[in-house]
Amino acid sequence: MLSENNYISKYKDNTILIKVSGSQIVGDKSKKLIWDIKELLFANINIILVFGWWQQIDKEWNKYSSKERPKLDGVGITSLEVLEYWVKPAYSSLVKQLENTFQNYLYNVVSPENVICETDTKFGLVGKVSQVKWINNSKQLNIIWFMGENNGQKLNVNADEIAQRIIFQQWKYLSNVVFVSSLSGLLDKQWNHVPLVASSRIPQILENKDEEIEVNNGMIKKLKETSIILKYTNRVVFLDSDSLLDEITTWQWAGTLFLNLEDIKLEKLKNLDRSLIRSIYYNNISRDSEIKQKYNIKIILDNHYVVKVNWVILWWVSILQNNDKLNIDFIWSSQQKWKFIDKIYNLAEKLRKKKLHKNAIK
Repeated sequence: MLSENNYISKYKDNTILIKVSGSQIVGDKSKKLIWDIKELLFANINIILVFGWWQQIDKEWNKYSSKERPKLDGVGITSLEVLEYWVKPAYSSLVKQLENTFQNYLYNVVSPENVICETDTKFGLVGKVSQVKWINNSKQLNIIWFMGENNGQKLNVNADEIAQRIIFQQWKYLSNVVFVSSLSGLLDKQWNHVPLVASSRIPQILENKDEEIEVNNGMIKKLKETSIILKYTNRVVFLDSDSLLDEITTWQWAGTLFLNLEDIKLEKLKNLDRSLIRSIYYNNISRDSEIKQKYNIKIILDNHYVVKVNWVILWWVSILQNNDKLNIDFIWSSQQKWKFIDKIYNLAEKLRKKKLHKNAIK
């Protein structure tokens, strides 16, 4: 089914980096995640898969020790005991499990000696990543784990740092970056899901000056990393494992999308876009009699533009001629509350060189 899906075909032969936290590779979460990744591989999408185990170490420690694991600034210290009894065995077990799972696919496992690190001694045997070697772009799947090496010494490594280093090295090849964790994305102060955040908003959030969003602890670190990553890639998505397939295979968003406003483009529909919009129209929009009466499929296809970052669709917008003004209708969404409307007006005005009637938003 996925290989026949219009939307997912945009990702065909492209590469997605997916970083997965340790909480999502145990139990039932693991089964669904592996199934979804296989579906993406079946659709001829290339994947760089980075697995974490950072938080799981604390959980394993608490199972077998009556003492609390030593920490510094909230980060667990990786002693030789932690490395030998909880990090290395987990690595060996998970590598074997994944090799059996993906044995029928063209995959490459990046071993710890190819995750080159400096030792961050204040946290014990912890690696600070300087380079990731032997990512094989001719393989459909590259797998990197949570261990690195410094002069033959194995080290525990934060998988977020591995993902960040890969992005710095491979950004020309990446069409999407997805961070999968137990969180469904960023939440506001009322615990509502925040679907879209511009890169220019991240500093406000980190300085606790944002009216709607407040973050702490691990999310602060993730947002700082995301702000850096967005200098190299167009978009970053935070979501949970239940939403991964929806994010890649459907036009509807899942999780929280972070992007740069300056990377947004407004373009005329291409053949694949037209096919996708036609499908969405007949499956969804045509059921609304009011919209169907105002917009038949020909009007939509003739007057529709696609709003995208790089080649990835964010949403569609109709720009309809009305005397000397342009009416802009967002038929399927309420994106105006995300403060992106002015950007779209500027793009449309530049594209059509007409005045815009701002009150025409649907």
